[in-house]
Amino acid sequence: SVGVDAPFHHLFEWGNNGLFAAIGKIKRVYSMNKEGQIISRSVVKVTYTLDDRISEGIYCARAIDILKKLVETPSLLETPPELSQEILDELNLKPLQENREDGFV
Repeated sequence: SVGVDAPFHHLFEWGNNGLFAAIGKIKRVYSMNKEGQIISRSVVKVTYTLDDRISEGIYCARAIDILKKLVETPSLLETPPELSQEILDELNLKPLQENREDGFV
């Protein structure tokens, strides 16, 4: 779908992808700011298609809200979130493997 606006993608009956995100082409739009001046800015349309059999809509909507906030304010990604020991214990994360040969931790 290169060169067209973001379509709503169809879902597959047999497959393992329950969420599609499609990014459209960049467009120039004009609007009015608070001072009444006409301004121009670039925008892009993003559409999501969710297979409701994998998740309840409320959880997906919340996740999309978080994604939107991170895209609009990328500086939030510069510092890790504060997690309590209780949350860390609940997540049951594996410890980092230091000094791996491939350079990843």
